Amino acid sequence: MYLDIKDEVKEALDNNLPVVALESTIISHGMPYPQNVEMAKHCEEIIRSYGVVPATIAIINGRIKIGLTDDDLYLLATSKNVAKVSRRDLAKVISTKEILGKIFFYALPFIMIDVFKSAYNFVDMTTLVKTLVHSAGYTTVAAENSMSVISTWGNKLNMIIVSISTGIIISLIPNLTSSSVKGDKKDVHHKINQTLQILLFLSVPMTIGLSFLSQPVWDVFYGNKSAVGAEIMAYYIFVALIISTYTALVSIVQVLKYYKEVFISLFAGVLIKALTNVYLIKTFYGLGLQPVYGSITATILGYLVGIILCLYYLKKKCGVSYKPTIRIIGKIVIADIFMIISLFLVKFVVPISSSVRLLNIPIILVYTIIGAGVYLLVSYKSGVIEEVLGSKMLAKIKRKVAKK
Repeated sequence: MYLDIKDEVKEALDNNLPVVALESTIISHGMPYPQNVEMAKHCEEIIRSYGVVPATIAIINGRIKIGLTDDDLYLLATSKNVAKVSRRDLAKVISTKEILGKIFFYALPFIMIDVFKSAYNFVDMTTLVKTLVHSAGYTTVAAENSMSVISTWGNKLNMIIVSISTGIIISLIPNLTSSSVKGDKKDVHHKINQTLQILLFLSVPMTIGLSFLSQPVWDVFYGNKSAVGAEIMAYYIFVALIISTYTALVSIVQVLKYYKEVFISLFAGVLIKALTNVYLIKTFYGLGLQPVYGSITATILGYLVGIILCLYYLKKKCGVSYKPTIRIIGKIVIADIFMIISLFLVKFVVPISSSVRLLNIPIILVYTIIGAGVYLLVSYKSGVIEEVLGSKMLAKIKRKVAKK
């Protein structure tokens, strides 16, 4: 579907209320800016004063819009390449090359991160097995098995968190782009913090939950493929949280057109991974811990360096303040602590895993429902949900729940 109907218009149509269609040509090809925006808003106000819902129609970014937001009006009023179209032009406009360009633009951070992620994997491929064999006394088979946990099996489980986070990022980028184009620094700062808050609100408890349930989750997906798989996975899942956060920040920095800074952060992260990998593997082995944890820690450090650099660039070049996000993080941590306590209490009643592979599925469901329930309840009571999603979105969710 290439059709977006504004909520106000959709509600009016559903309730058989009067709607007036308005063309957008006068905005893009009539008056100069800002008179065109003022005129468009004034016309809509006049229509609303008679109890009628206005529906200005336009095609933006390949989508037919029935009812425009303030951002849409601004885009039409200030863009120089707006075309006049009729019904015969719809196919051409909707499938324009510009859309493909924007798709590539939005996908670029994920492409770049995947390319550099391969560099992280290359460091492990060239150093991990060799170090485990020569410095930790592993057999070649055992070393390769550990390598498979983090390079193949673990990555598949990490995608559970990364894919959800990616969806959040993609949905928020266009709004951030719009604010950036308008030069609205206050709104840019707000949306940067909002992106980080939503990401952390969802991905932190998911990461902790998957780490806590690493044994049953591993057993469901992989059975007895690796004796140390679940143990390694409990730590490796935190790489997904770091990658998700880094992907969000790289996307933001790229949207703001700091391309050089993106490459610096990516390169610096890989460099840290390469310089610390062998040392940390040996260090963890010397401490009596899983030596593979050293490799995982080197990966986390690499991405953390990238995160710190991105946060620094955004603060230095855009003046972004992270105080709203820091405040939210404190509340998220408290909610996570309550969630962890509840999961440990459940262990006294429900075993954390079963030797029967399929029985692990209901076990995971029980822990997930209880853990998520406690987390959401504490988050709601502390006001985190309202701060992260906004009062309007929370009210909308409440209405939908009440209807059900």
